[in-house]
Amino acid sequence: MQYIIELIQQRQELVSDLPQWVKIWVLFIRIIFFSSLVFLFWWTPARWVFAVMILTGVLNLTLLNFAPGLDTKQVGTVVQLVLWIPLALYMFRQLKTNSFPGLGSDRIFTKIYSGWAILVAGVLFVAIAMNFFQALTWLF
Repeated sequence: MQYIIELIQQRQELVSDLPQWVKIWVLFIRIIFFSSLVFLFWWTPARWVFAVMILTGVLNLTLLNFAPGLDTKQVGTVVQLVLWIPLALYMFRQLKTNSFPGLGSDRIFTKIYSGWAILVAGVLFVAIAMNFFQALTWLF
């Protein structure tokens, strides 16, 4: 448990060096992903969002801890691309195949979930695009 606490503290130090707009974007993503807890027991996509959120953080911190010479931005970008692209494909597939209950439901909780799922898919799309363009800057 102490190891996890130390890793979280290291991550907070890394984030503190980022520009303000990046901090706001990271906070927004964390709120959206963490809100998956509300839907965790009812819908599988929420479970995947939560699992990928945890795995992203653990993998980022573990890689930075075991290879401290790596560039923190590059590690974060690569980890997010590797984990978030499959999640985004899954979320968009769920939307396309109408696996979401839909906004037309009579139940307010179902409507909120559907809106959240659409928001997650959109956030993933934007985040992946930003990370992809960031990765391109390393090549050129």
